[in-house]
Amino acid sequence: MKDQNFAIIEEFRGVMPAVFAGTQIGERTGGTFEWTYFRNMRKKWNIPEECFIHSGNKLLIVRDVFLDWWLEQLTSEEGGAHA
Repeated sequence: MKDQNFAIIEEFRGVMPAVFAGTQIGERTGGTFEWTYFRNMRKKWNIPEECFIHSGNKLLIVRDVFLDWWLEQLTSEEGGAHA
C-alpha cells in the first residue's frame, strides 16, 4: 500500500503548480480537503507551517512540502492517520 500511496502523491506532484492559493486546496486535491477544514487543521498545528507562505494577504501552499506531509498521513489501516 505504501507504494500505491507514493504513486498517488507523485501524480498530484505532476499536476499541481509548485505554489497555489490555499483556497484552491479542494480543487487541487480532488475534493479531499475543504479549505475551511484545512485552515482549521493549520491553526491547530496539525499541518507544518513550512507548507505555507504568504503573498500579501493570501495564504499560499507549497506543493512539495504539503505533498510530503500528506504522504506521511496516508495509511491503509482503518482508523489510522488520514487526510
